[in-house]
Amino acid sequence: MKAQRTNWGTEDTFKYEICKEKYYIPIHFHQFAELVLMLDGEMKVTVNGRTEMLRTGQFTFVFPYQAHSFQAEREVFLVIYTFSPSLLTDFFRCFKISLGLNFCTLLACIRVEYAKTLLTKTAKSMLEIGLESGFGSERSFHRQFKNITGTTPGEYRTQRSVQVTMHRDDEHEQYLFPDTLDVYRETRKKQQA
Repeated sequence: MKAQRTNWGTEDTFKYEICKEKYYIPIHFHQFAELVLMLDGEMKVTVNGRTEMLRTGQFTFVFPYQAHSFQAEREVFLVIYTFSPSLLTDFFRCFKISLGLNFCTLLACIRVEYAKTLLTKTAKSMLEIGLESGFGSERSFHRQFKNITGTTPGEYRTQRSVQVTMHRDDEHEQYLFPDTLDVYRETRKKQQA
């Protein structure tokens, strides 16, 4: 199954494809940005020589002129959005209007949410958790984590470890993304007051 909408030929070019097939695109690059959303399945995504697995519910973003390739061993169900970089300004503006925060802050919140899970469910070091969560350095991880949650990663790990030990019922522990946003907004209000 393959469906697509194309609006090529204008500065604000936008195209999308919905694919349900064994997907393989050899290494290539183009002047457009590309967002690939995996609805079901998994495939190898290589961008600038770095290969990662893209799994159900995940997405990858490829900037213009980045060499990239896709390879799925089995049938996958995915959506590919290819668009002109000139549309990115509107894309980021939509995030700011609808969520009340910019895209970089949203991305940091998503990374912190993932880091919170690693802090409570693994014994990995702060550096490992920071890098695995998408932060460029341990310092950046600590700074962003404290800015968003109001506590350091080490303090968070200690507090959550006590709670998990006391409750011993991980089924009821919730790690919800909206909670992270709420904490971030409250922390920002306190800092601005």
